[in-house]
Amino acid sequence: MFSTDQFQFNKQTRTLLGYSRDLKLVQRFPEKLEVRSAHTGKIAVFEQDRELAIANEFWDGEQCVYRSKDTDTRLVLFPY
Repeated sequence: MFSTDQFQFNKQTRTLLGYSRDLKLVQRFPEKLEVRSAHTGKIAVFEQDRELAIANEFWDGEQCVYRSKDTDTRLVLFPY
């Protein structure tokens, strides 16, 4: 499980930005990530946004966008 403190947050786009290298992920882009809010303690499960990936021809490993049913915040993960 990860904490929101491990990501940069863009208030305008409501997006968490992170790097798989900094998170020490074994799999660069896992299917889902659990993130606990450092402020509220609530846990959100983010899953890969497959529809957006298909619409953008899968980004060729440049990034992976995740969405959550629990929050309107997106999570974008970069490999490096």
